[in-house]
Amino acid sequence: FVLCASPASLQPILPRFPALITRCEVDYVSQWPTQSLQAIAQEALDNSSVPEEARAALITACSSLHAYMSEDLAKTYSRQYRRLVHYPGQTYLMLLDMLVQCYSQSAAQLE
Repeated sequence: FVLCASPASLQPILPRFPALITRCEVDYVSQWPTQSLQAIAQEALDNSSVPEEARAALITACSSLHAYMSEDLAKTYSRQYRRLVHYPGQTYLMLLDMLVQCYSQSAAQLE
């Protein structure tokens, strides 16, 4: 049995199901490697209307932004507010979707 959840969504569940703490093993996945972020962005942009000449720059920008948020910004937030923050992979996928939507809307307005 595999349960995948973000740390924030587990907090209200754990008191109701104590066996999740005592009888389970947690395999926590932290940062996605930059190569993985870039491969996911490449796949997302291959299925979009973004022109080939803009894709490399967008892939680099998206992977750099997510890495910055996950590492530097999360540490700064943790020090300042004494709370941990996590940016799961779903956040990166949402960023890519928003980017493709913004590009499509901008291209439609220019036509």
